[in-house]
Amino acid sequence: MFTSRLVVAGWALVLAAAMLVPIAKGAEDAPTGIVLGVIAIAMGAWVWFRDSRAALITSLVLGVLLVLAFGAFVLADLTEDATEALITLGDTVAVIGGAFLIAGAIGALRVSQTPANAVGRSRYRD
Repeated sequence: MFTSRLVVAGWALVLAAAMLVPIAKGAEDAPTGIVLGVIAIAMGAWVWFRDSRAALITSLVLGVLLVLAFGAFVLADLTEDATEALITLGDTVAVIGGAFLIAGAIGALRVSQTPANAVGRSRYRD
């Protein structure tokens, strides 16, 4: 249960990073923030209401992709001289959100693999 909440918290952080995109980068990058925000809301709702194995696996995969993509942005931000602090903050929040997704999804999937849950009483019936 706690690990599923960690996944939802990760999606909330991704939503926060998505809201920072148009603020930090301007109106030309607003569609990117909107798409990322819609994905974060949809995935957070899926994990919150359904809490299925499929939602956790999808969150895990997307979390890995978020960490890789935004981690590269953070490294690029740190090596550039003219990077605004708000852009670096948004990218860092996205990396932390992705890390929450990875940790929460792995934890929830490991809990579903315990012997007590493996005998036909699994919460995840996908």
